[in-house]
Amino acid sequence: MRETAQGSSAGFLVSETASPGFVDRIARQQLPRLLAGFDPKAVRRRVTGITAPLGAGGVTWSTTESHAPEASLRSQIELITDSASETDTGLLITLDEIHQNQIAELRALATTVQHAFREDRQLAFVGAGLASAITDVVTTKVLTFLRRAERHALGPVASEDVARALRTPVEKSGRRVAEDVLDVMVEGTRGYPFLIQLVGAQRVWRRRRSEPEISMQSAHEGVSDALRPARQTCL
Repeated sequence: MRETAQGSSAGFLVSETASPGFVDRIARQQLPRLLAGFDPKAVRRRVTGITAPLGAGGVTWSTTESHAPEASLRSQIELITDSASETDTGLLITLDEIHQNQIAELRALATTVQHAFREDRQLAFVGAGLASAITDVVTTKVLTFLRRAERHALGPVASEDVARALRTPVEKSGRRVAEDVLDVMVEGTRGYPFLIQLVGAQRVWRRRRSEPEISMQSAHEGVSDALRPARQTCL
């Protein structure tokens, strides 16, 4: 998932991946950037010294950030939801690739989100991850709050949608892929969202990248390589 922080008339979005340091990235980079873009008073100038009469140009100015990156996650969320409430909007935080390895940071985020809910702030949280990883996280005692969240399991993606997802980036990059080669890749994904990315971007695309057209050999090798961890898990 691409990391973004943007605002619109529909609300504000912070999108992150659950890799180490994601709480700091949200609190110190993304939310301050949102606030600076939304609040016209986020940056203010003040006089710090006068070394000569004003007419002689001896005034020293400094710039102060109202929404300092050092602020905590909780205080930043409070600031952005207060600002958003002025336009009847809110904040959406999305987190991809959730897993138990980042349980401490997930706990910090969940605690902050829960506090915002208790204060009836306009905040929504959406998390995504493999089904087994989500189960591990929501059943952890320190994250009981997340047990009450609505869970939605993604079913298989339709073949035509898989084909479009695989073909489009290939063609946009200037390469080609024949229909029979594409069929091998589509079948290899089994319609599983994670395998669409794994087969398309990591296992097939990176093979023989200098060739203008993806070969049947690359497709077969890439699919086999992508499915190997799944086969090993079943043994």
